[in-house]
Amino acid sequence: MPMEPREYCELFFGPLSPDDNITLSWLVGKRCRSKRFKRKDLDAFVEKALKLGEQHNTFYSCAPTNLPLESTARGSNEQVTAMLAFHFDIDLLSLAAHVKRELPESEEEIKAFVNEVLPKPTAIIFSGHGMHLIYILAVPICITDEASRRRAIELQQAFFRYVSTKASERGWKIDNCSDLARMLRFPGTMNLKDSEHPVRCEIREMDGHLYTLEELKPFLVFADVKEAPATSPVPQKGEKVYPDALEASRIYEGCVVIRDLMEHPEKQTEPLWKASLDNLCLASDGVQACHEFSQGYGGYSFEETERKIAHALKSRKPCTCEHFRTLGADCPEGGCGVKAPVVFALPTAWDRIQSLLMQEKLDPAQLLEGDNMELLAIAKDRYPTEYAYLKMKLKKAGFGLRDIERAVKQTRALLYQATAEDDFIDEPNEIALDGLDLGGMMDPPSYHVSMEGGVISFHKEDGETLSGVLCSRPVVITRIMENVDTGCERMELAFWRSGRIKHLVAQRSELLNKNSLVKYADTGLPVTSDNHEGMVRYFNAFEVANQEVIPVSRSLGRIGWLSGFKEFYPCHYQGQIVFEDADQDLIKAIGEQGDYDLWKQTALKLRENPISRAMLNAAAASVLLEPLKLRIFILHSWFSSRSGKTAALKFALSFWGDPMKMIGNFNSTAVGLERRAGMLKHLPLGIDELQQMARNLTPAMAVYQLGNGQGKTRGMKNGGLQETLTWRNSIMTTGEEPLSSENSMDGVISRAIELYGAPIDDPEFGRMVHQVSEANYGFAGKIYIRHLIDHVISQKGKLESDYHDLRARLKEAFDAKDLGEAGVHLDSVAVMCLADLYGAQCLYGEATFPIETIIKDVIDMGVAVLVNVKEQEKEDSIERAWSFVQGWVASNRNCFKPHATPRYGKLERDGVYITINILREAMERAGYSYAKCVRGFVDRDHLKLFQDGSKKGTHQCQKKINGVNNRVVCANIEVGDVEDDCSEFLEAGESFFTRKRMG
Repeated sequence: MPMEPREYCELFFGPLSPDDNITLSWLVGKRCRSKRFKRKDLDAFVEKALKLGEQHNTFYSCAPTNLPLESTARGSNEQVTAMLAFHFDIDLLSLAAHVKRELPESEEEIKAFVNEVLPKPTAIIFSGHGMHLIYILAVPICITDEASRRRAIELQQAFFRYVSTKASERGWKIDNCSDLARMLRFPGTMNLKDSEHPVRCEIREMDGHLYTLEELKPFLVFADVKEAPATSPVPQKGEKVYPDALEASRIYEGCVVIRDLMEHPEKQTEPLWKASLDNLCLASDGVQACHEFSQGYGGYSFEETERKIAHALKSRKPCTCEHFRTLGADCPEGGCGVKAPVVFALPTAWDRIQSLLMQEKLDPAQLLEGDNMELLAIAKDRYPTEYAYLKMKLKKAGFGLRDIERAVKQTRALLYQATAEDDFIDEPNEIALDGLDLGGMMDPPSYHVSMEGGVISFHKEDGETLSGVLCSRPVVITRIMENVDTGCERMELAFWRSGRIKHLVAQRSELLNKNSLVKYADTGLPVTSDNHEGMVRYFNAFEVANQEVIPVSRSLGRIGWLSGFKEFYPCHYQGQIVFEDADQDLIKAIGEQGDYDLWKQTALKLRENPISRAMLNAAAASVLLEPLKLRIFILHSWFSSRSGKTAALKFALSFWGDPMKMIGNFNSTAVGLERRAGMLKHLPLGIDELQQMARNLTPAMAVYQLGNGQGKTRGMKNGGLQETLTWRNSIMTTGEEPLSSENSMDGVISRAIELYGAPIDDPEFGRMVHQVSEANYGFAGKIYIRHLIDHVISQKGKLESDYHDLRARLKEAFDAKDLGEAGVHLDSVAVMCLADLYGAQCLYGEATFPIETIIKDVIDMGVAVLVNVKEQEKEDSIERAWSFVQGWVASNRNCFKPHATPRYGKLERDGVYITINILREAMERAGYSYAKCVRGFVDRDHLKLFQDGSKKGTHQCQKKINGVNNRVVCANIEVGDVEDDCSEFLEAGESFFTRKRMG
């Protein structure tokens, strides 16, 4: 970890005892999440901050608190236990980050300001869009009671008052950050306030000097507590600070706690005083009432009260009765029937009905508003006399009585006590569930979630609030996952089953569909055919209420590169990515285990054999195919048993992870191989033992299926198409026989690099390779990917340039062997050479070697592979098919003679005439494509052309065989002596004599 943030934290939190707690906070959307650490765990504190700070705005608390370690609350002035430093935040002028324009324009201006009017700070930290000035105290100010807390607050404010005054002389306006529990940006993290232009917070200076209060005394300016601030939040005449609220006296009448505190001010504590002001200030005369309430408090300060009023009016979040009880207030048993004391000041339905009656003339447009129509309905139900008077006034205003009655009948009585009371009755609570950190998730409106009650829903009927149990166990949405490739979302649910937390991940469309939701009852989700519709509404409400808090993660259903080639899952990526597939074993296999040095020593030994080296390079080259847009290649190693083929394959796969979980075999279905290739995507697919191939699969089918890089198109049960799997990787196979055969199509031969030979000559070494690969794996892949991202792909065009250079060198070196053309495998072998080059630079300790030495060694490996392939090179499929036809004619010569049964055709001096149906059957039985081969035979003059009026002619003609016209082809095959066929002459003579006798 960087030393500066660690040294700064050691200096800042150094005076604390080992068990004092320090707080780290970070923003997820608009919600603040916090975690507490003990002072003795400072390293973990800094490490966590720097990790979070790459993706979230991250802050540290300037003071320790008395909150428990497991608490996720941020902490407030009331919970601070010590003041460690004076701190100031001076913003820089920034159109993107700050609204204010009265700010310094540069860091130099702030430094000049500090040098001129302030002592040298212990540390100066660049916050991204401003500067933090930190003055750490040599002896912290301990806070043990309210008096010491107020003294610490006054000291902070005194220093700020001095700095603010000096700043205003320069025309600057700086924010008041003098609260004890101030959160400041953590140095070394990213400031993401302007998300398009993130800036790193950095320590500009760190002097290390610790200050005493005596040294700072000249810079402390204490205010006269009786002096009112220049800008008072007291409303102007006629202005209401809370439109619906009535007089504060109604709060005194209704709330026994606030009334008792007003009558007995000696009972007031600072927390109870603040909670009371949160409610009183919202009344129509709230500002005056707050000062009257506070004057009896021993620590009353007009300035402090004004600040508290301003804060409460801005937040408009009055403290609830439950909060009063946590502060020790003696509330009546069973409560007062309201959720917060301010509700007593809100107008009831009776108050609003009286207000309507007092109006001289009712405004029709005003009356048609929903709230007023509900008041009419309430008046009819509860206050018939007032309802009659209202109808009279409405009739005078021009309303028809029948229309009024019809409208009232259609309006449900939703308000039965107070119109604005719903603001606080429906106020959501934070969800607390054992064993789950929900990061501040709240109850959705009209729902309550708890361990004891499960999920309870609320609704109103005829003005009354009714509740019911939606499900007996709590269910919450803990995460939303968006697939990087498709953009489709999944949701993760957490629920309780048999005393433990269970998790369920499913498509969002299925969880929000009542018909498809029921099937998840099999997982233990508390859903039935009775509550499935309500559960869907609950999930939707939960997501809407917590959309800023529910973590959103990227997800993938495969392994490999992400867009831009800056991330490779799971070896190197930013943030969190969730693997979607149910087969978690494969993703868990891509990891590190064992001893990297032992693996590297074994790899160096294997690289001495060109075949095992080629297999290792094929595994590494797999991730280069996608960025280079090269075709898939198949590397097939075949030789006799006990030649180390499986051991070499396992070791090649150990480049990336656990070979025992990554390796497959040919005893699989076509669908199984397709899904495995699609999941690996860009990592090599290893398949062992060709001779074990399943009966419904042939080598040619496997080569075409895997080599195409795309799965079958399949439909879905409910219509539409399933997602088609794709992949672009190397396929590595082994066996005791080649993949191709004499009748294999050219596509098989062009896709498969077949290497003949033993990858490991020494059986004892082969046994050791088995053991090493199973116990030591995954290191090379991560190092290799980081090297590609940091040193190759980051340099535009370098990867392509390196590849084309190696390909040209490889072709030149092979041409020098005078063995003919390098063939279709040149591209694939060249990318294996490129992987070998990068591996030599970052894995095998050759980075210090001269580059030409490394390249020569790499090219030698590539040439050895091409030579091995060339030695096994087969004729192309057309020539092999022609050889088959020649041999077939020779072995079936008697079937071309007259009177043969069956008869395949005719032998004549200009060639062999073969019945088309007979030839097609023979070729297809041998595995050749008749149509393709015949076209090739014509192009190579193996078949005779006949004139049919077209320029090209045709390869078919009519020929009488055994007296019957047949469509035949004429093969240009010399057959030596030809026996004359007299069958046609004899048949003609017999017909002549027969006609004579009949005549």
